[in-house]
Amino acid sequence: MTIATIRVVLSFIVSIIGIMAIIPAVLIMFPFWFLTVISNAIEKFKPKAVEWKDRIEYDPALGRHAKPNVSSYMDTDGLYRLTSGSDGWRGNYKIGDSDVVVIGDSFVFGIGVDDKDHFANQTKRARVKPMGAPGYGLTHYLQILKSLSSEIKDKLVVWFVYTGNDFRESIRPTSYGYWFPFVSYDASTQSWKIKTDHIDPKKVPFNFEKSYRNSIQELADLFSHNYLSDYAFGAFEYLAREANDHCVKNGATFAIVILPIRWQIDGDYTFKLKRHASNPDAFSLTYPEERTGEVCQHLGIPWKPTLKEFSREDFLPNDLHWSRQGHEKAAKIIDGLYETHLGDTSKK
Repeated sequence: MTIATIRVVLSFIVSIIGIMAIIPAVLIMFPFWFLTVISNAIEKFKPKAVEWKDRIEYDPALGRHAKPNVSSYMDTDGLYRLTSGSDGWRGNYKIGDSDVVVIGDSFVFGIGVDDKDHFANQTKRARVKPMGAPGYGLTHYLQILKSLSSEIKDKLVVWFVYTGNDFRESIRPTSYGYWFPFVSYDASTQSWKIKTDHIDPKKVPFNFEKSYRNSIQELADLFSHNYLSDYAFGAFEYLAREANDHCVKNGATFAIVILPIRWQIDGDYTFKLKRHASNPDAFSLTYPEERTGEVCQHLGIPWKPTLKEFSREDFLPNDLHWSRQGHEKAAKIIDGLYETHLGDTSKK
């Protein structure tokens, strides 16, 4: 055997040994490579989520309004699909085809759940038209309601009033970085007035509400008697009266449902909320419901407290909005109010 032949054989043997040595490493790395390829492929075909700012447009009366005829995905504690009709709202019914009109904020819009899981699609009796958007407050609710007249005749109109920010946002000109309508008290005329002339298409250079971190004390003070809560609930009384009068004028029945914050149910967060109050000793979890009830009873408005009806499982794991289970509970509440409405109507 020649030297050249020996070299070829040795090279072949070394190559075989090298390949044999590489095979285990390849076998070890292959699953990781395969998973990366699969993951990239899934990510490529995964629906792209849009942000809320991409779903809204400027509105001179409301500040912002949900865009009409939109089908997209959003990400709130998980990806979910939502669609809007020609009016920008969710739901399967137009106002003319509905029995109940529910007006509210992000809870009514249905942040966090697919269309099929939205409360408007889970009711057993009532055909529901939801009208709401994130960041809206009580002043928005009245503005939306007053845009309706003959459409609400013989219907039940329900405000879903969220304790977390609805009372406060009704008296503040901005919310989540946008200019919004608000109500203020005019001492010279001793009356409340809705302000809209400040609304501008440009965004506000700050976000007062972001994660409640900048407004936690303001929120905490709604749970006891003080100047802020008196002012906020005074504004609520004015707005509720206007709403009830509008419904009576147009042959509709008005009702209010007050929704709790998840923090009112979660003991750890209740403690954190209470410690920010200007008077922690006067802090009461039921105070917003009690004040709401006093106003509604005074005005003769049907109302429903729900603090004791919702549980921690009714909210998303890592967000303050409802889960599918929470929407199911909201649907039952609406059906109950509708049954009462039908009973009252039949007695007339």
